[in-house]
Amino acid sequence: MFKLQPNIGRLGLLVVAGLFSFSCTATRPSVEQGLTLEWQTDGAELAIEDAKSLLESDSFGEAADLLKSIGRQEGAVEHMDEVLYLLGKARLAMEEPGKAARCFTLLRRYFPRSPHRFPNLLESEARADSTLAKNKAFLPMVDNPGSQEANGITSPRGDIEQVNPGDAAPLVTNAFYETDVRQALMDISAQTGVSIVPGAMVRGYVTVELRDTPLEQALERILSPLGLTFGKMDGYYLVGAPAEDSPSHPYLTETVLVKPRYLRAEEVPGILPRFYGKYLRVDKSRNTISITASRTLLKTFEEDLAALDHPTPQIMIDVMVVETSSDTRMSLGLDWNYRGSEDEGILRVKLLPQFVDSLFIGEFTTMKSPFDLRVALQAMAAKGRVKIRANPRVATKQGTKAEIRIGKEVYFSLIQGSVNFPYFTLEKIPTGITLSITPYLGASSEITTDITAEVSDVVASGASGLPITNVRSVNTRIRVMNGQTITIGGLRSQMERQQEERIPFLGEIPLIGRLFGHTTTEKVETEIMILITPYVIIPAEEFDVL
Repeated sequence: MFKLQPNIGRLGLLVVAGLFSFSCTATRPSVEQGLTLEWQTDGAELAIEDAKSLLESDSFGEAADLLKSIGRQEGAVEHMDEVLYLLGKARLAMEEPGKAARCFTLLRRYFPRSPHRFPNLLESEARADSTLAKNKAFLPMVDNPGSQEANGITSPRGDIEQVNPGDAAPLVTNAFYETDVRQALMDISAQTGVSIVPGAMVRGYVTVELRDTPLEQALERILSPLGLTFGKMDGYYLVGAPAEDSPSHPYLTETVLVKPRYLRAEEVPGILPRFYGKYLRVDKSRNTISITASRTLLKTFEEDLAALDHPTPQIMIDVMVVETSSDTRMSLGLDWNYRGSEDEGILRVKLLPQFVDSLFIGEFTTMKSPFDLRVALQAMAAKGRVKIRANPRVATKQGTKAEIRIGKEVYFSLIQGSVNFPYFTLEKIPTGITLSITPYLGASSEITTDITAEVSDVVASGASGLPITNVRSVNTRIRVMNGQTITIGGLRSQMERQQEERIPFLGEIPLIGRLFGHTTTEKVETEIMILITPYVIIPAEEFDVL
């Protein structure tokens, strides 16, 4: 269900959002239609069936390995929910509740409606959580609970130096209220016996209370609010501003070369806070960033970049372009029907009563098989009743436009120049189907797609010999769940075809030739349906820990 914009309704362009998500039902056409639906089983489906057989034969380890290999393949994106569910079941049977819970978590994240498809999912999740809780309750106690190594906890960095109490930094205890920073530095230097040299650009007032604070921490707390920093030199501390025009700039800054892992280098300045801009230099050719700043700012920059430098979600877009007639569409049992007012209208796809089959009726929200509109269209194409003009797939990053063009270029000649010196030039008109899709992934695996579709044909030639084109286009934004299908329908065109038949020789006689032949005019109405199914590509790294 969604609201249909009034202007689109007036144009007669019907956009069906989420065929597999809202109030619509589907049935298989009756057997009397002479149409048999057969699944075109691909490699992923065969592999999943093999995994099911392994699970039934209690070969859980082999099944898990097979399912992990399927999950790493981008070509299996439409089966990923089943892969995760079966893999979780396998890990649960192998008494690995942690990995099972991870599988079910990923299943929930990428397929929020999975409990409707897998009724036993809730029971499996509860079993995994219960087993995990029992395992934690029976963990062996250690003799020295205060030891981090005894609890399996190690320091995130193995190169941290142990501080010798005899070499500890001087401690500072003092209180400053609206005190000139130079005076505060002098007092700290006198208390600790460490020489502190302020630069020419050191100025301002500080208010801070220090209690047994190590010297460098005290300097950082005093200088950071003023935009100042310090550097440890040979026997003294130099204090100054890290600005480029500061005389102490070379002594107080460091230059680090950073290579983003997933982001492009030119993207980084635009997503980080603006104040980083004056410290950054971007090298697009090497995809690197150099930053020259104080140690404190360098540390903050690395932390901010690490928080943002994550792989951008990728989305596989499956497109099927079908050319059919209105009569054939009706024989499929599909009726584009708009009901409601302009403010609150609901677009429905319903089956005509004569095609109702109790075995195959059901809402698309909970029914991924046995009936699939794609399968029905492929079966009808095999019978020659519809024409599948293209079935491409393209993967793109979220926020990046993917374009698909299926068509041809029609050339025509133009006479240019003067009457005495005319010349011909060739011009071309691109015709066919142009599809532009920009997907955006939401937090709950909802995919918002900006779609622009255009269908164009050369239908005739004008009086001057120039071609006449028929263009049908639609522009919309729709939100669907992962794996749900968007259908654009109602892109119709009418053409008139004239066919002239004559008796040889007699039909070519001037004036009376028409008596030996006849001309028939045929009106042909065609309709283009575009089925778009976006799938979130789960990174292969996710399966490495399952």
